[in-house]
Amino acid sequence: MPPDILEQCQDLVLEIDLMFVNGMPMLTSIDTMIKFRSLVPLKDQAAEEPHKALDVVLRKHNKNKSM
Repeated sequence: MPPDILEQCQDLVLEIDLMFVNGMPMLTSIDTMIKFRSLVPLKDQAAEEPHKALDVVLRKHNKNKSM
């Protein structure tokens, strides 16, 4: 990401939700600053699955911040 965008987007506001597509659970998220959207399919609705999916999303955000 360009340094000027990183400077403006220091405070991450991430909105998340669970949704179903054809009966399959998915975790969806959007960053309110740069409008980066993600969708991670879940194996089931157990508490561990959304936690793993959120970890994937946050790792993606952190990877982009370090570039």
